[in-house]
Amino acid sequence: MKSPEPKMRSRVWTVIWLVAFINLLGGAALLLTPWGGPVTRSSYDLPFLFRPNLPVTNAAIVYLDEASHRELDQPMNAPWDRALHARLIRRLVDDGARAIVFDIIFSGASASPDSDQQLEQSMRSSRRVVLAGDFQNRETVPGATGSWEELPYDPFRQAASGWGNANLSIDPDYGVRRFFPDVDNVSGQTTVLWMPESAARLAAKDTASVLDREKTGRSSHWVNFFGPPGTIPGISYFVALQPDGPPPGFFKDKIVFIGAQMSSDFSGKGKDEFHSPYAFWGNGFSPGVEIQATCTLNLLQSNWLVRLPPLVELALIVASGILFSLVLIRLMPWQAAVVSVLATLLTGVGACLLAWKACLWFDWLLMVYQIAFTFICSLIYNSIRLHIEKRLLESSLSAHLSPALVKRLLQEPALRRRGGQKQEVSMLFTDMENFSRISESMHPDDLVNLLNRYFEAALQCIHETDGTVMDLVGDAIFAIWNAPVEQSNHRELAFQASLRLQEKLAGFEHAPQGFTLRTRIGLHCGIVSVGNIGSEQRFDYAAVGDQTNLASRLEGLNKHFKTTMLASREIQRVVENKVTSRLVGHVQVKGFAKAVEVYEIIGPPEALEPTRPWRELFATAITHFRRRDFDQAARLFTEVDRMRPEGDGPSQFYLYQIEQFRETPPPPDWIGEITMKDK
Repeated sequence: MKSPEPKMRSRVWTVIWLVAFINLLGGAALLLTPWGGPVTRSSYDLPFLFRPNLPVTNAAIVYLDEASHRELDQPMNAPWDRALHARLIRRLVDDGARAIVFDIIFSGASASPDSDQQLEQSMRSSRRVVLAGDFQNRETVPGATGSWEELPYDPFRQAASGWGNANLSIDPDYGVRRFFPDVDNVSGQTTVLWMPESAARLAAKDTASVLDREKTGRSSHWVNFFGPPGTIPGISYFVALQPDGPPPGFFKDKIVFIGAQMSSDFSGKGKDEFHSPYAFWGNGFSPGVEIQATCTLNLLQSNWLVRLPPLVELALIVASGILFSLVLIRLMPWQAAVVSVLATLLTGVGACLLAWKACLWFDWLLMVYQIAFTFICSLIYNSIRLHIEKRLLESSLSAHLSPALVKRLLQEPALRRRGGQKQEVSMLFTDMENFSRISESMHPDDLVNLLNRYFEAALQCIHETDGTVMDLVGDAIFAIWNAPVEQSNHRELAFQASLRLQEKLAGFEHAPQGFTLRTRIGLHCGIVSVGNIGSEQRFDYAAVGDQTNLASRLEGLNKHFKTTMLASREIQRVVENKVTSRLVGHVQVKGFAKAVEVYEIIGPPEALEPTRPWRELFATAITHFRRRDFDQAARLFTEVDRMRPEGDGPSQFYLYQIEQFRETPPPPDWIGEITMKDK
């Protein structure tokens, strides 16, 4: 196949590198600037949506929810009675809780000293309580850093086993994805741990050294959610206080987090819910206390997420931008669509598996955007190119094909390029019987005149049934139906053409030269590759494939069976009620491993009754033949041959096969098929 012209090749490469440059520039800009923030956040979120929820067995949450406000008669706009918290701690200790974490800031004394004393004593005696503080140390305006602190009430801080900063890293969409860094307090002398790390250190005990921030590099950690909101087992505060409230063992050996869904101070002060990855499916907002619990478990289980280094992500963006530009621009639109969908699926699946199995993630949606952008560029470029090629092709086809066929080919986009497409077609092969001997006995001029008349009559039969003549070689004709234009009844059309062909050529038996001209026909239906197998300079519409060869072999079988029209079951089953036919056997033609069910087309339906006796006798003979009852089969085949005045070719064929099998019996796994050694 001839290569594209240098100018065309140069034009393609220019487009490829232009698209690649835009891909690289756009990908780098989205990766390295805040413009790509939504894409980056979605790259983090999406893998969670397709991952099964992870089991949580070592943590539980006690919620200060609306039902608890109501049942315990606590105000919506003020702190709760701290005696309730003391009572809850005692209940959790009795139930065997491993650690108790308050996502509530007790910043000072309450109006009830007795309640404060009860809470302090319960904290001191339990030796498993972690409290929350509020520390900030960050740039508030460009060039200026602001610091402030809100420590737990000093007696509580002394009584508790630990405390930490309860702040969260909040993204512009009010989502929490990253761990919060450690901060210095206002004096600058003490490093304040994040509350989940304080809780994890208390729960881990002898393995606390694993949580050392210098070793874990926590500033690069990302939250690994276990599932949508509610995945971590939770219970209402008032239910937790009831003797028969929580199920037995609900708190045993668990880290129990206590917090509200609306505030980290007192319920009603402000929302304490944050966007989660599951917002895509309508399960969007997680309470702050659940995020604190998730991060604590991430630290304990060492299954937090880590983002790939920026240089690695940039290298991926560069490689994908170049790769997709090189591939998609040179593909046809439908091919580009398939490749784009597959590339998108593979990228998404790869990103999900990386996050699920290796706890790594990267900005993979940038690659998806590159695929989409390159696909759009491919559509635009190829639409323009195909428009130009269509005009050139139309000019080229007009020199070789009729206007009607040119129009059909131009209406079929797949035929505008070199190569073919898979298509089910019905095929007809014809060949003159004894043409070689006839041609040797005739003057060349007379032979040409005879062939002209023959082809004129034959092609008319094909065109009347909307067939496409693919090739004329010597005296042979190859035609197909259902391409280039689809025809739902293509099998019937091919059959009708064969009947008309036999009727039309009957007059040639009385040719002036005295020769009796007979044509043999083979009919088959199968999937082949149809299209232009020529070059840009020469258009040659063709149908190629094993099924084409099989149709040609069926025509050749007529010589062995001494028949005039043979069809495969694919054709015969559609027209069996409109024709008289008989099964002549299962034949393994040369070049094919599988036997084909072959039928002889005897004539129109009117021939059904007159031929029934010998057809039924022939069918019985075939049955005995398959059963290896060769003596009975031979007797019946001989009877069929006698019943037909002109003799029966298939019966004679089987009588010969029986003689061969008597000398060399078929193998044990033989089921009655006939293997042809030649065409």
